[in-house]
Amino acid sequence: MQTKEQWFQEVVRSYEGALLRYTRKITGDLEAAREVVQEALLKLWKQTHAKVKDHIPQWLYVVCRNLAIDRLRKNKGTMELNEDEHFSLTNLPEEELLKTEVFAELLKLKETYQEVIILKFQEGRSYKEIAEITGHSVSNVGVLIHEGMKILRAKFEEATNE
Repeated sequence: MQTKEQWFQEVVRSYEGALLRYTRKITGDLEAAREVVQEALLKLWKQTHAKVKDHIPQWLYVVCRNLAIDRLRKNKGTMELNEDEHFSLTNLPEEELLKTEVFAELLKLKETYQEVIILKFQEGRSYKEIAEITGHSVSNVGVLIHEGMKILRAKFEEATNE
């Protein structure tokens, strides 16, 4: 049987990277994302294992989302990229360049679309998990993903027809 420490280390190994990626998209700042994820993991440590064991990923994503949104509200929603967070597109392989272009277009969508698409395709979450994380219904998650992808497809079709 696992000790609480072993269980917690396994959870951190399994989810920390994905939570950082997700939270950074909300906060716009890697250091803020680290602080949010650390706070969420601390909250998990304090939870009774039986309360969260059946839904750890969803619980962590919801807590990270709420903490990140609270942080943005405290900072009055101002998000700016630091100078060192900009990156060059030169010398990227074609596949990586395409991913970068897709991601750039994704960031132009409404935040609601961004969040569900990132949770689905980058984080591999199910519609049910996304619904639990975002508070949308499962059917609304499907609609948001469909509409967001439709907008992205239209932008890329428009770009290829030019």
